[in-house]
Amino acid sequence: MQTNNAIVVSDRVLARTPALALKLLSTLSSNAGALLALQSVGFKDADFEQGWALIRSVPPVAKVVAQPTTYLDSVRELETWHGPNFTIARAALTHLHPTLADFVFNGVVEGHGIDAAVAVDKFLSNLDELENGAKRKHRRKSDHAALETLATRGITKQVRAHLGSLVVIVEAAPPTHVVEATPPTARRDALLKLHAWVTDWHDCARAVITRRDLLIRLGIGKRRSHKQATTPTPPVAATPAQPVVQEAPALAKTEPVNPITRVQNGAT
Repeated sequence: MQTNNAIVVSDRVLARTPALALKLLSTLSSNAGALLALQSVGFKDADFEQGWALIRSVPPVAKVVAQPTTYLDSVRELETWHGPNFTIARAALTHLHPTLADFVFNGVVEGHGIDAAVAVDKFLSNLDELENGAKRKHRRKSDHAALETLATRGITKQVRAHLGSLVVIVEAAPPTHVVEATPPTARRDALLKLHAWVTDWHDCARAVITRRDLLIRLGIGKRRSHKQATTPTPPVAATPAQPVVQEAPALAKTEPVNPITRVQNGAT
């Protein structure tokens, strides 16, 4: 079908084009007979390279943007830190400041990935409340004593500040899977160029290759079904059996016996 001297190619055909191009190129790479046949009609190394270049030029439907390295490193460090240090902090508070253990770990739930960052963020927020929360002025002395205990176990102000900076990095990063859709026209244009290349060499292959199996390997034609269509032979009408007429055995001819003779002969 042509419109304004341009061939109209359906989306369905274009979707199959990359696979056909790969099949054609892979067969030419591994089958000398197919390659020699196409070389006889002008296929050169440059055409081979052009095919691969056209395949690579087709953009994906969408692209997943990877997370920055700083995000991944921050998540990994928070995951590594929060498990054992939460255990240490809980043990110290339960032993020396039992009334504050539940407060410090209120809303803190361990997890992986972003959940680890959320848990550390909540833990740090609770410690900030112990340090200068407006609603805890009357408990400031005991709260600060608890913070000093945690500092002796390795959770110092410097460590807390570093953990806070990691949380900021994680929270500021984009979602894990950011998908950028490829403009449909850009992908279609690339597929049309590839389709023109494949069509050119498919037509050439049909002109110089007669082996059906080789054409199939190049992506041209289809395999025959194993069930070959045959015209059924009409059944031969049975000839009705003719009845067999058997002759009755001939009766032995006997002369009539005189009853008087029978008596004279001693017959009873």
